[in-house]
Amino acid sequence: MGGVRKGLGALLAAALATAFVAPGTHASADAPVPVPTAPGTEPVIADDRLLVKFEAGTRNRVDHIEDAGADFERTITADGWLAVDTHGDLEHVRRALEADPAVADVEFNYLRTATAIATGPLFHLQDDYLDPLRVQQAWEITTGAGKTIAVVDTGVDLDHEDLIGRFVSGFDFVNNDATPQDDNGHGTLVAGAAAASANAVGVIGVAPSANVMPIKVLNHEGSGSDVNIALGIRWAAENGADIINLSLAGPGNSAVLDSSIAYARGNDVVVVAATGNEGVSTPHFPAASTGVVAVGATGDDGTAAWFSNRGSYVDVAAPGIDIVSTTFDGGYGSASGTSLASPIVAGVAALVRADEPTLTESQVTARLRDTAKDRGPAGFDLVYGAGTPDAFSAVGGLPLPTAATQSPTGPGEPNGTFAQATPITTSAVAAIQPELDEDWYSFNAVPGTYTISAVPTVSPDPLQPRALNAAIELRSPANAVVAAANSRPVQQTETLVSDITTAGAYRIRVVNGASSASFGNYTL
Repeated sequence: MGGVRKGLGALLAAALATAFVAPGTHASADAPVPVPTAPGTEPVIADDRLLVKFEAGTRNRVDHIEDAGADFERTITADGWLAVDTHGDLEHVRRALEADPAVADVEFNYLRTATAIATGPLFHLQDDYLDPLRVQQAWEITTGAGKTIAVVDTGVDLDHEDLIGRFVSGFDFVNNDATPQDDNGHGTLVAGAAAASANAVGVIGVAPSANVMPIKVLNHEGSGSDVNIALGIRWAAENGADIINLSLAGPGNSAVLDSSIAYARGNDVVVVAATGNEGVSTPHFPAASTGVVAVGATGDDGTAAWFSNRGSYVDVAAPGIDIVSTTFDGGYGSASGTSLASPIVAGVAALVRADEPTLTESQVTARLRDTAKDRGPAGFDLVYGAGTPDAFSAVGGLPLPTAATQSPTGPGEPNGTFAQATPITTSAVAAIQPELDEDWYSFNAVPGTYTISAVPTVSPDPLQPRALNAAIELRSPANAVVAAANSRPVQQTETLVSDITTAGAYRIRVVNGASSASFGNYTL
C-alpha cells in the first residue's frame, strides 16, 4: 500500500455546519413552547427556476409555461420533468402553474451541498479504517476491474497521478462542457476514496481497479441544484455507469431527483448517497430517495459519528473520520464527513459487481445490507442501518461473527421509559450509551421555577465520533411535554428553565440530539 504524502496544500471541502438549534425560550406547564427548527432540517431553494411536469398527452407545453409568466429552459428527466425560468417571479409563476389543469406537478429547485468536513493535514494510515471493513481480503478476490463509478460531484482533478488513466468520459453541467475539472476539491476526495489506483504512489481506493466517471454538478463552492444533479444522474445512467456516488445532501424531497434515481435504477445502476452531516433525524435527499443506498458515517472504531444524519432510510454506516484521499491540487489530504463514507460503500459495490456481474442493482444493494456487520442496538437501527460494510463477506468471504447485543450502560439503568424513571433529588450521573439510548428521571415537584442542566464530558477531539448534544424534556405527571431544550451545540451544557404551577411527580427525559453515543458520562 502506498504511503501518505505530508506537508501538502490545504484541503478545500464543504464545512460542517456547527450550529444546531437557535436559542429558544422556556415553556410553562400550560403553554409548551416547541424547540426551534434545527439547521439542516428545512430545504433551501436554489434559484428562480421551477421544475414542472405536465399531464400525459399535454400538447403545446411551452405555451402553458409562457402563459404562466415563465420560459421553458430544458428537459431534465426521461419521464418529462422540465426546468422553467420564472425571471424572479417564483411565487406568481408557481401559483399559475399549479392552477393549470394540464400541469401534474410543480416543485422548487432545491439546493444540495457537498457533505464533507475539512479537517486539515491529518494523515492517518488508511489501514485504520480499511482493515475493519476487510477490504484487503476482498482484494484477493477482486479489485473492481471493468466497473465504472460515476462521481456526481464538483468534478475530479483530471491530472491527479492516482486517478489519471482511470477516467472514462464525463460531463460538466455547471459550465456545460465535456471537461469536468474539479475547482473545489470535494469531488477529487470522493473519487480517491472510492477508486484511487493501487500504484504505490499515494493513497488507494476501495475499488482500485474500477473506472471513474467524473460528472460536475456542484460549483466551486460545493453547491448545486436539483436540476444539475438530476441531469448528472441521468447522464451517468445513459453512459455506462455501474455505480453512481452522490456525496451531496439536503432536506426537502424532490420528485425530480426521485425520477432521475428511478431512471438510473431502471438502467441497472446502483445509486449510493451520503446522509449528510447535521446530526439530525430529518430525512436528507437524495439519500432518503427510494432504492438509494444511504450511508452514514462512523469513526475508525466503528462507533457512529455524532454529525451523521439518522433515520429509517439509512442502509449502512462506513468510516467517515479522517479519511485520507486525493486532493484537487495533485496532492493528498484528509477529510471527514458522510461524503467520505459514501464512496467507500460505492467502492464495495464496485467490488461486488466485478465479482458477480450478473447481480442486478437491487441484488447488489441487498448484498451490501445483508453482509454488513451489525453495530449499535441489535438489528436494524436508525443510526447504522444494517451495520458497517464487510467487503470480504460481500464478495463471498466468510462472514464475521454476529456482534453481541449492546445494552444501555451507566448509573440508573434501565431507565429508558417513563415508568422506569430513576428517582433523583438534586443531580445524577449517567451516559447515553449505546446510540439511541434515552434516560428518564423522576422527581416530586412543588410550584416554582426549575432549572435543569445536562453537562457533558467533553472530548478533546472535535471530530470525536462519540459526542453529546443533549436534548432535555420536562414531562408532566400525565407524560405531556411541559418544556424542551436543545439549543446548544454539541459538547456544550444544555439548560432548560421552566415554571411548574401544579405539584406532582414530574419526569425529565434526556437523549442525544446527535447520532452518537455520549463520550463518557454526563451530569444532570
